[in-house]
Amino acid sequence: MARGIQAGDKAPDFTLPSQTGEQVRLQDRLGERVVVLYFYPKDNTSGCTAEARAFRDSHETFTEAGADVIGVSSDSADRHAGFASKHGLPFTLLADQGGRVRKAYGVPAAMGFIPGRVTYVIDRTGTVRHVFNSMTNIDGHVTEALEVVRRLQAEQPALRGLVGQHLAAELREHLGHLAQQVVAVGAGERVQVLPVPARLAALAVPPSAASAAGRGLARQRRDLGGEVGVEEEREGNSGATSTTGRVPNG
Repeated sequence: MARGIQAGDKAPDFTLPSQTGEQVRLQDRLGERVVVLYFYPKDNTSGCTAEARAFRDSHETFTEAGADVIGVSSDSADRHAGFASKHGLPFTLLADQGGRVRKAYGVPAAMGFIPGRVTYVIDRTGTVRHVFNSMTNIDGHVTEALEVVRRLQAEQPALRGLVGQHLAAELREHLGHLAQQVVAVGAGERVQVLPVPARLAALAVPPSAASAAGRGLARQRRDLGGEVGVEEEREGNSGATSTTGRVPNG
């Protein structure tokens, strides 16, 4: 068994079939949403049914908080389909037949042979932020995961604000250089064009808008000597273990 994944570790990526037959990759679920990934022993057993129903009953709350719930066991996709239909489960169940993904996460076995019950909260960057391990504290898997998901949701506006401030400062600096270049071109001087940083170019400005805004200012050209210059455009314009980790800034 591999070392168990802990809070602060990167979540191992994987692809497994769901109850609908769709191949689901963890990486594809991250980015926009947090993932609550819970491993459980077996469909239609008492504890696993109670846990699935608890996640079902809180599913809307998880969704509103920006999280996807995914259950994983060694049952087949067909068995998952019957389990989900019987109990009205609105979330994804994945078939880890052979236990490859369970082993990758290092999910421990109870009494050495019963597949363990462990829940991981994985943030949008793919980092595990919380681990809850208990065979019997069913409610703890749901309540603790939801608490962490809500905290991650609260962190998002602050994070977006910091990123926005950083990008705004870079944009002001780049526009200052661009203004100097335009003045130099107007004076007939030869200047070197500074490339737009990729993270500023990726701010979702439509190409047509960028083209229109750039008309009448300057265009980049490469002369016969291979030197980059510009020239004017002149055409138009319990018993449980729980660990939570924080990801350091920077």
